Formats: sequence, structure tokens, C-alpha cells
Amino acid sequence: MKRLPNRTGMLLLLASVPAWAADAAPPVVKVGREAADAAAVARALGRVPAFQLSALGTDDASRRRAVVERLLVPELQGAAEARARGLDQRLRFADRERELLARAMEAELARETARAAAVTDADVQSYFEQHRDRFETPRRIRIWRIQVADEALASKIIEAAKGPGGPKRWGDFARENSLDTATKLRDGDLGFVRPDGSTETPRVRVDPALFAAVDKLRDGELAPAPLPLHGGYAVVWRRGSLPAISRTAQQEGPAIRTLLTRERAEAGRATLLESLRKGSLSALDTQLLETLPDALFASPDAARALPALPDPTPAAAGAETPKPGDRGTR
Repeated sequence: MKRLPNRTGMLLLLASVPAWAADAAPPVVKVGREAADAAAVARALGRVPAFQLSALGTDDASRRRAVVERLLVPELQGAAEARARGLDQRLRFADRERELLARAMEAELARETARAAAVTDADVQSYFEQHRDRFETPRRIRIWRIQVADEALASKIIEAAKGPGGPKRWGDFARENSLDTATKLRDGDLGFVRPDGSTETPRVRVDPALFAAVDKLRDGELAPAPLPLHGGYAVVWRRGSLPAISRTAQQEGPAIRTLLTRERAEAGRATLLESLRKGSLSALDTQLLETLPDALFASPDAARALPALPDPTPAAAGAETPKPGDRGTR
């Protein structure tokens, strides 16, 4: 008798058998108690990529025969042999079957939700209007700023930042003199600032007047004079800019439709699980679960999977010392 490749493969094959058994149509192929009808053949054909189908035959009839003989018959043989060996009676198979049935139920629920509560163009447009800020980004300017209390020191920083080595001297001044503790250790870098003073870092926000002042500069230009702000002075350097981004509902439509479909499927799943929990959950002993020993949940192969520890015995005199090479230590 031919030995099957591994137990996991057999369990997967067994998990698919109930779907074939449920088919009421006459079987196209049968191996022992296992059978596959025309619908099962069609599903098998659907699992084969188009480029592989073309290599299975010159016409549809030959391709169908090839799929049956090369795919379905081996699966049925494997399932039949697994039953003969009693693998379907093992607890691990029952766990796997339960997991696959739960996944199939969720997939079916997602399909039912998509049919019963399909996302319409009006839904997409409504979501786009309600979350327009997610799809529109205003013009942004990257700003370096050193905030000091003394105007003379601010003017000194401006002069020192000019010419070769300016960014290095700027960074030194930022760490030593800036009053802004949030940015002094990163050269006073505020990141990209929006017209309202907000930045990409939620806790970093500046006066909109700073953006307005820097907006008059060119990318890479250092403000020629200190800016009086909040009782102090700001030395600012425009390091770059990004244009405004405005997306349309048509451009974002596919992503919004996918998002809404997933949200509705998740809501349907939560509703179903809640109703099933009320009607069918009969026992849940969390206290008993806490008393179970940790060793009970360890993989039986965990110890064998660990690498062997090195031998603590010193090597004998004259023994060759292992040397690292391109294929490991030898």
C-alpha cells in the first residue's frame, strides 16, 4: 500500500470530504466511500491557475479529465486511506475540522452580507463626504526652528547658519539654546507644518503665524531676521515643501467600497456570534481553565525542536579546533 506524504495533508483532505458528501448529484468519480460530483470537478478546475490549465490539454474535455485524474483522484484516495487508518477519529482531526467549518461559516456570512447589504455608489459618496479630511491634504512646509528669548542670540544663530557647515552649527545651537524641548535634540525640526500650525506629530503644534512667515521664503532659504513670537524670537529655516493633495470620490471609490464591505461583514459576524452565544453557549469554565498546568499546552515536539547544547567537556589536547567557514563552523 502506498504511504501518504504526511498526516497534516491527510487531515486537510478529510476536512474537505463533507463538502463532497453533501452533493446530491451523481458522482463523477468515486474511491471507496469518497466521491466527487460535477460541482466538485468544477471547484477543482477553479483552483487551477489558467496558465496551468493550458498545459493540461488542448481542449476542455482533456483538461477536465486531467484535473480529475491528477487532482481529484489522488485527493479521494488519500481521504479514503486516511479513513481506513482511523485518522478521522483522532482529536486533532476534530479540532481541524471545527476550525475549517468555522472559517467556512465566516466566508458564507461575508457572502450573504455582501448580497443583502451591498455597498452602493451613494454609500461610497456619503463616506467620502463624511471623511473628506482623510482624502485631502493641504500644502505643507518643512520647517526647522530654534526658539530663544534673546534677539541678539537669534541674530547670531542666523549668521552662523550661513555658508559651509551651516547645518552643523545650526544643530549645535538648537541643542544648546533652543527653548523648545520637544525638538531641540533633532535640530529644531518641526517636520511638515500645515497652514493651521498642525504637524505630522500630534504633540507638536505651532503658531499659524510661523507658517505664514515661512511661506514667503523659498525652499532651502533661511529667514533673514528673527521672528518675534510669544514673547521670544524664532529663527526659522525652510527646508522643503509638499504640494496639496486632493483625491476624488471616484479615485478612492474601490478602497472605500472594500472598507465598507469589510465593516458590514464584521458587524454581521458580531451580531451572529452574539445571537449564537445567547442561544447555544452551554458551558465556559474560566476558573477551571486557569488551573490547568502550562505543560499541558506545550507542543509534544517542543523539546525535540530545540538545538542541542554544546558539550561542556574540554576538548582533548591536540584536538582540532572548529573553524568558521562560508558554510558554517567546521
